[in-house]
Amino acid sequence: MTERAREMLLAAAIVTLAATGLLLEATVAEQRVPLDTESAAAFVDGATYCPPLSGVDGVTEEIAVASLTGGPALVSLNEGEVGRRLDSGLLSLDAEVAKQAEVVLAHGQPVAASASITSTKRARGRAAAGCSESAAGRWFFPSGTSAIGYDERLLIFNPFPDEAVVSISFVTPTGERVKSALSDVAVPAGQAREVRVNSFITPHARLGAVVSAVRGRVVAWKTVLAAPKRGIEGVDATLGATAARDTWYFPEGAVGKDVVEELVVLNPSQRTATVTISLAAGSEAARPPGLVNLSVPPLSLRVVSLPRSAPRAATGETVGVSAIVASSNGVGVVAERRISYGARSREGVTSELGATTASGSWLLLPAGRAERADALTILNPSGENARVAITFRRPNGSPLAPEELQAVSIGAGFRVKIPVLRWTMGLPVAIAVDASALVVAERSSYSKDPADASDLMGVPVPSGVRP
Repeated sequence: MTERAREMLLAAAIVTLAATGLLLEATVAEQRVPLDTESAAAFVDGATYCPPLSGVDGVTEEIAVASLTGGPALVSLNEGEVGRRLDSGLLSLDAEVAKQAEVVLAHGQPVAASASITSTKRARGRAAAGCSESAAGRWFFPSGTSAIGYDERLLIFNPFPDEAVVSISFVTPTGERVKSALSDVAVPAGQAREVRVNSFITPHARLGAVVSAVRGRVVAWKTVLAAPKRGIEGVDATLGATAARDTWYFPEGAVGKDVVEELVVLNPSQRTATVTISLAAGSEAARPPGLVNLSVPPLSLRVVSLPRSAPRAATGETVGVSAIVASSNGVGVVAERRISYGARSREGVTSELGATTASGSWLLLPAGRAERADALTILNPSGENARVAITFRRPNGSPLAPEELQAVSIGAGFRVKIPVLRWTMGLPVAIAVDASALVVAERSSYSKDPADASDLMGVPVPSGVRP
């Protein structure tokens, strides 16, 4: 099948998905859902690692911290600081405090944390990235670029008392690219290194990256500042993935006249991977023929663009679509979604790695500033209908559980998107999601100054630490 024929089939399938509600070949509900069966031991204390502040001029950062259970905790920033009390709500650390907040220490309850990044000079925009509860030996970033007008940075943090050494390699649609200058990068104890990708490789429109620890363990993030002469300005950021998986879930997503969504699949192994992408809307689910059994060669990446032909283009609307990327031959992959918005009402870029598990309980931290829009998207990939209860954990005040959000129905294999700005009011509010089935939750926001969209995957709450 030619690429043109594949694109035509895919476009037709998505139009059918949004307009007629027919199920094509198989539904999302047939996908295998990893069970959230891991129980956590009694919590004493622990560290969460947040991205160091970038050295780019005009970039600032804020940190949000929330208890996984909603119970009280003491939170310290790095060793030696007096603990700050964290109750049921969210602790927001402004830009000045966040400069010193690479390590968030929690006592009494496990916490989750995220970073909101704002750029006001070279490339104006906002982004959000998750913090990590652990360091690792490898970090994967499928979606990146070294094209002219884009500035990609890899932020590598070593939280331990001994020096770490890492090597960085790149992955393109045609194979791996190894640079000798990045084969032995030292990361001092307790410090961070920022690697400007464009300084080490020629321009590539599609460029994945792999950070491998030669000695020690590290935590790695990616930021991309986009300021092309022709294209959409904005900032995206993400925490890397530590391993390849069989299944990746993306609750948020859209197709339409002014939206471009790409799913980038990286294969870090020595075997060819075969993947299938399933799509889900509010009441329809499909596995379009153009997205079935796609080959991803060893040590390469594949970019899958959803068509720009909007099913509701006549009214200027876009259609929300969730996606599941699944390997069908046992070869694990890493998948990342990139969305570009070009409408006046919503513009900017986002990039987010998929979730690798479904859970009955989620905690969602702010996806950056949300002056114009704040929304929660929940995908139900299970084989049973789900009922969802949503609670807002405000910075100062008791939790808010609106009656109309205590029994939200999501059909098996479908998704729902819930605007929540009327309850969050643009403030840093954490959101707890509890479901009767295994679901996946993601949060999205939009700000106007600077204009940019931002997405942040939720944090699954292990059954052993739930209230």
